[in-house]
Amino acid sequence: MNLFRAYDAEYPPAQAPAGCYAVLGYIGGSADHTWTVEEWRQASDNGRLRQGPIWGAQLDLDPVANGQLAVAMAALRGWKEGRAIWLDMETWQAPAWVASFIAAVEGAGYAVGVYGSQSTVFANPAGRGGYWVADWDGTPDVMPVATGHQYLAGVPDDGTEPDQVTEINLDVFDVSVLDLFGRGPRI
Repeated sequence: MNLFRAYDAEYPPAQAPAGCYAVLGYIGGSADHTWTVEEWRQASDNGRLRQGPIWGAQLDLDPVANGQLAVAMAALRGWKEGRAIWLDMETWQAPAWVASFIAAVEGAGYAVGVYGSQSTVFANPAGRGGYWVADWDGTPDVMPVATGHQYLAGVPDDGTEPDQVTEINLDVFDVSVLDLFGRGPRI
């Protein structure tokens, strides 16, 4: 299996970790912090790294409206159809909700990958992006039923401000989903 390295974070670090080919960050939903266009530019090393937007699931709200809003937020950044929007499910299991979200997003021409803990993510359906599994075992590999693996979490990365430390997570993805990570932002 051919893999590429990536990182994700709630707040972008000052620099991309060495060896990474892609970055994932939040564009909305239940996320505590939605990345600005400038943060996307910084995090992607001014477009050198491929980008994957994350949408934090909001299970108390309509999944179709969530999907439509996720698509609108991706489009606002100039990201075109074909890119994956990664649905952050953490430990939630809500197969019907996820299926409706996937239908709304993929119906608009984007792809969906579903992120979550190894213990729960497979209870939800996966879209064209497959499963991005959180299992912090320190091993950069991808299990056969998944396309991505978050293998380390909470790695400290010195921030740009004095006394600021950003934590990042390290990931690997199968190259089969590389085309679902785009360049950008395009605005």
